[in-house]
Amino acid sequence: MRERVRRAPSHTGATFERHLEGTAAQLREWSQSPELVRAGLHHSLYGNEFGRESIVVDPAELVREIGPEAEALVRLWTDVDRAALGQAASDFAGGPVTLTLRGGGGRTVSARQYLDLVHLLAANQLEMAARTGSDCRRLEPLRPLLCAGAVAELDRRRLRGLRRLVRWLARR
Repeated sequence: MRERVRRAPSHTGATFERHLEGTAAQLREWSQSPELVRAGLHHSLYGNEFGRESIVVDPAELVREIGPEAEALVRLWTDVDRAALGQAASDFAGGPVTLTLRGGGGRTVSARQYLDLVHLLAANQLEMAARTGSDCRRLEPLRPLLCAGAVAELDRRRLRGLRRLVRWLARR
């Protein structure tokens, strides 16, 4: 599987492998569970909503490599409409959450799975933003659900953006 990851098309200006490793490193830095870190290291192997094709030949191979809990998160990451993660945040009361699926319909996930997906989304977005300078505003609705490390990283990204704006305005 590692060789298929190495040969995969690039991802937002970096190798796919570097993106996966960066996402997992972010989750590890936030002291997330080993299962979530393993899911972060493999989060887009089943493909994604932006056209990335699955590189998993045999799902049982992925289960053997990362365990059933992490594989279930990877599968959820592939199936769930990412916008639904933010939409569900305002109603989250600590119990199961029904999320919209990319192909329509819904799936109810446990509170733990929902929070893991929220952190995976944040780590994924922040990893890309660190390389591309992309905007992380879509993570703001998730702020109350994020761990302190993730919130601090969001604040650092916001501060960098404000500094860039001030420098730009000063040049005008």
